[in-house]
Amino acid sequence: MSFIAPTSPNLRFGPFELDVGAGELRKSGILLKLQPQPFRVLVLLANRAGTVVTREHIKRDLWADSTFVDFEHGINFAINQIRAALADNADNPRYVETLPRRGYRFIAQVEHELSGAEDSIVRVIPTQVEIVSNSSPRPRPMRTAAITASALLVLIAALFLYRWLSPSTPPRVLRTIQLTQYSRLDGWSKLVSDGARIFFLGREGDHWNLMQVPISGGESQPFPSPSRNTRILDLSPDHSEFLVQSFTIPTSDLEFWTLPVVGGSPRRLGDLSGRDGAFSPDGGKIAYTKLDGIYICNRNGSDAHRIVSLPDVSWGLAWSPDGRVLRFTLDDQKISKSSLWEVSTEGTNLQPLLPGWNHTSYECCGQWSTDGRYYFFLSNQGDGTFGNFSVWVRREIGGFPSWSRPASPVRLAAGAMNFGSFIPSKDGRRLLISGFTDDQSELLALANDKKTFSPMLNIPVIYKASISPKRNWLALILPGWTLWSSRTDGSERIQLAADFSGGIDHPRWSPDESRIVFEGRSQDRPWNIHVVNASGGSSQELLPNDQPHRFPDWLPDGESIVYSVPRPIEGVPSEDSGIFVLDLKTRKTTKLPGSEGLKNPRSLSGSRYLAALSEDQKKLMLFDFQSHDWREIANGGKAFSWPESSQDGKYLYFQDTLEAGQPLYRVHAGDWKLERVMSFESLLQNGVLRCRFAGLTPDGSPMVLATRGGGDIYELDLDLP
Repeated sequence: MSFIAPTSPNLRFGPFELDVGAGELRKSGILLKLQPQPFRVLVLLANRAGTVVTREHIKRDLWADSTFVDFEHGINFAINQIRAALADNADNPRYVETLPRRGYRFIAQVEHELSGAEDSIVRVIPTQVEIVSNSSPRPRPMRTAAITASALLVLIAALFLYRWLSPSTPPRVLRTIQLTQYSRLDGWSKLVSDGARIFFLGREGDHWNLMQVPISGGESQPFPSPSRNTRILDLSPDHSEFLVQSFTIPTSDLEFWTLPVVGGSPRRLGDLSGRDGAFSPDGGKIAYTKLDGIYICNRNGSDAHRIVSLPDVSWGLAWSPDGRVLRFTLDDQKISKSSLWEVSTEGTNLQPLLPGWNHTSYECCGQWSTDGRYYFFLSNQGDGTFGNFSVWVRREIGGFPSWSRPASPVRLAAGAMNFGSFIPSKDGRRLLISGFTDDQSELLALANDKKTFSPMLNIPVIYKASISPKRNWLALILPGWTLWSSRTDGSERIQLAADFSGGIDHPRWSPDESRIVFEGRSQDRPWNIHVVNASGGSSQELLPNDQPHRFPDWLPDGESIVYSVPRPIEGVPSEDSGIFVLDLKTRKTTKLPGSEGLKNPRSLSGSRYLAALSEDQKKLMLFDFQSHDWREIANGGKAFSWPESSQDGKYLYFQDTLEAGQPLYRVHAGDWKLERVMSFESLLQNGVLRCRFAGLTPDGSPMVLATRGGGDIYELDLDLP
């Protein structure tokens, strides 16, 4: 039986404590994040430990009859959140057991603290209740010893307070040196160094090259790798082998391999895969991240086990110098936010590293100095601009007695440059870091000779471009994440939207060219669909901001918008993702049947067809609004992208961005015959890093956003007191 103490403020089980009055869940004294409704469900289950609690019981106790919500989804969400917080497993539960078609049962031993009953605990076991007394005789303190101890404590406290309040010299950058003139370093790259060389990835149009450069700087050279695209994640402490991943397209789940530094063949690390990985300080273990949490395995891939489950994607792993703690970046993909967290290598003490410090949206990619005195990371704190990262450092807190107060993070480097991956040098005096300025991304059109390309606008940096149905206007996204419209020759340019600190993307013209739909994101909110008049004015948000809504486009009637909802990592049924149509008059949404796992919908001008890409971008699918079914019209690509319709709707154009030459294809409406239109090899051989198809000019020629320039490696010389 269970026993519920009516005045009990706290419930304890295992390392967890529920403070019912404060509404807080703690693990070994560390506050865990748990939303109010899942917290109430957990209290309900723990108070009835050993008893089956039906879903109807949960609904009756925790949701009022007047509350209009999806109870089934709400209960599922609450149970999933509880299991994530407790690191519990539905298949092998330690705390919450699921009884199919019945409900749930809390199976762990629960202790209730009784308010008003000093030193007593009610221990609740599924079959019994026992009262345990914690009182014991207390020796009478000796007066002299107490006075002496008090005086000593006052002296220690005074010294501690003096050092605590004494100002300290902040860390600073003495000088910045550019080590490479490569200008092709990819932002997805990790920097790794063996003390003599720096290894990184360089982008070359349809592929990536593994590169090396002397640590003192100089000319970048290719480093021999076993596959076309190889990413180095880490170097073992004995400098004998790399932890690497081979890939076709960057994803969150790639195979792990080890690659000898000097000669030899790569070796598959068991059957393990994930997003990121790092060797332990002694080289005996490897920590790696997957979509469901952080794992640790032996160096040969054996004994792989999850140490902590997480609600979203994690990456940026860093071991503490003593090997006891892992710090990492945790994404909140719903609102495109990232934060720094830490957990012990035993899976305990999971907690945010800087709670309440960053009031913007991003902090990531932390690394300790070799001696453990400092922790470096990236953040847009103090700027708030989407994608604009500065370098920050925090002086770490030593063991007791700590003779300096816990230091707030200090910004080391900021400015026009956006910083990326970095590594501290072994001597602790330098930071090797990738730096990026705005890429030169021009909008080009095929010249009259049909062989060369020429600029359409006198604008050096354009993030995105979309041409209107009549091919006489452009919608442009420019630096600062601002939306503009202009004539195709650049005249009559006006700004339409600018109040989106998290970015603007994918503008699309309405069929009558009177409005532009786009996706925008404000701070701490998901991507959402907005519309603005082409003549200017305030933009309007079209959908609730409860989840991301992406890739909008107009249907031919001009009164409906199609968009996609990405598949979440976990917790939301698949029927909540896919491709949807929003009726602007009724504001009702309709999901296209069979659209789970599809994205980037594009309407064919004036036709009954809609194109979309598969999530892995290897298939191009077509939906027929008359027959309400999908058909595959292209497959086998490496990374299909940017489907666009011709003005008359007779052709659908798309690009394979990872095929040699990043070629452009089209299919003919009706027979859906596939043909290759052209390659952008001539641009890629003349200083262009990558080409992005952007639509067709009035004469039907392809427009392309050609990107020149990329990242380079810099050295920050540091003064670390």
